[in-house]
Amino acid sequence: MDKSEIIKNAQALDTTYSLAVAFDIEVGNPNLHEDIYELLCHYLKQNNLQFDDLN
Repeated sequence: MDKSEIIKNAQALDTTYSLAVAFDIEVGNPNLHEDIYELLCHYLKQNNLQFDDLN
């Protein structure tokens, strides 16, 4: 997977996080947005990226 694909995936996670926060989506998990954020942070770290790379 090249860097542009990795960044696209991270942007998708970031968007998912934003939607979960904005709409307070819980789907049986009141901490869903926190779980998505942790996943995003892990994905960025695993791929040596930072939030600034998503812009």
